[in-house]
Amino acid sequence: MPPVAALLVALFLAGCPGRLRPAGTPVTVFVSGPLSLEDIAYHGALVEGRRTSGACVWLVGGDALADRRAAYLTRGAAQVRLVEAAGADAVVLGPEWLEFGTGRLAELVGESRFQFLGANIVDSTGAELGHPFYVRQVNGAALGLTAVWADSADPRLDLPGVGLVAPRFAAGKVLPLLRRRAEVVGIAVRPAGPLPDGDADFAVGAEEANRPSVAVPARPGELARLEMTIDGGRIAGFRATAPVPVDARPGVELRAVLDSVVAAVETLAGRPVTTAQLAIPAATLTNALVAGSVGKGVDGFLHDRPLFRDSLGPGPVTVGRVIDLLEEPGRAALVTLTGREVQSLLKQEPVQAGWRKGVTMVRMPLNKEYRLLATRGFLARHPEAAAGGAEPDSLALWERAVEVLGRAGQ
Repeated sequence: MPPVAALLVALFLAGCPGRLRPAGTPVTVFVSGPLSLEDIAYHGALVEGRRTSGACVWLVGGDALADRRAAYLTRGAAQVRLVEAAGADAVVLGPEWLEFGTGRLAELVGESRFQFLGANIVDSTGAELGHPFYVRQVNGAALGLTAVWADSADPRLDLPGVGLVAPRFAAGKVLPLLRRRAEVVGIAVRPAGPLPDGDADFAVGAEEANRPSVAVPARPGELARLEMTIDGGRIAGFRATAPVPVDARPGVELRAVLDSVVAAVETLAGRPVTTAQLAIPAATLTNALVAGSVGKGVDGFLHDRPLFRDSLGPGPVTVGRVIDLLEEPGRAALVTLTGREVQSLLKQEPVQAGWRKGVTMVRMPLNKEYRLLATRGFLARHPEAAAGGAEPDSLALWERAVEVLGRAGQ
């Protein structure tokens, strides 16, 4: 190639974003979205194959607790065990990990070998409930990652002792600390949205025009990647790939862990609850769950659609079947509303409420306060109901449903 042509090609490669330069250290950041148990193992198999041939980091940027049976029946232990065995470097900490309480989260964080990245989900003292950042040496280059949660509306963030620091403030505090420890620094934001201001070299969860970035896959089981070349402590070139399904098969050891975890979950899910002589419609199940959830400390239950996806029975009813059929098996939220606010909500079709014995809509005192349950979905559709705050219920809806159906069967 003539010298002038070679110079033009070199200048093109150096100045063209989205292109990898041949010089420097190649690093790949793999990013997973929502994951079932099998997805975790498949992604681990693909990443492990890449680790043998090059430097990479694997971040679970979506909901690692997407397998509902495993999450609720093991309180997150199944996913933690499998994510560890699969070799993930970190997961982005979201409110789903608070589903089982702060004590349980502390146990999972303390026992895991991967990082729970969450710079702005904190306890009452302001300390992070997870890990503020993560640094890894990849082929001699120090790569750093941090993450923030950007949605303050989730009622699980209203647990006692839990606080959410503004993403911009948290990023401004953590990124300078991370910069002292790493040559190249990245920040992930979840849910996907604008990144907070800060000194980051690359982004996960938002497509940025002024820095390398990669989106978190929205569809379960997909994997995205950001391929970068690090040269002299900076990103010299990069290429982001669109999310794709993963068909890699785990090796013998990882397959054995997956089979063990799945078998344990199936045993827990197979526990009998009752036997339905006839098919029970979703509306009937909803009414029974509402009636069984109100009582001491709970005046009523607000809802605007069936709590169950489908009818139940005829035949044996198992714990796993109850979890599968509930629209939201996790903990509902408790809100405090005045009679006037309740009446305003009930004027909106199709909102309705089930009440404990002794409470009635007839001549309801307008200034009296009532404690009501509502699902997170209901509060998302009617945010005015949570304007004064919301706190998670003491029991998950699937636990309440199992109790109600078990008593009915007796």
